[in-house]
Amino acid sequence: MSMLRFSWLDQTVDWTTVELVDWLKTHWSNEMLEISKGTKKLNENRHQEIFKLIQQGASIVDAPEYASLFLMFS
Repeated sequence: MSMLRFSWLDQTVDWTTVELVDWLKTHWSNEMLEISKGTKKLNENRHQEIFKLIQQGASIVDAPEYASLFLMFS
């Protein structure tokens, strides 16, 4: 399984997709999740969409100035 680089509060760790999706479900409400590509808001229970985007090569970055977590496409 591929690893994803995750930046959070000046720390960078590599997580598997499953670990990251679990973390997102635990720590972030759907209202705080946005997709940078068109900044489309995620509706309730749309973690599968996050998972698909991650599989397509999205990386995760923290954007504290927006109090949001963004999926950024490289």
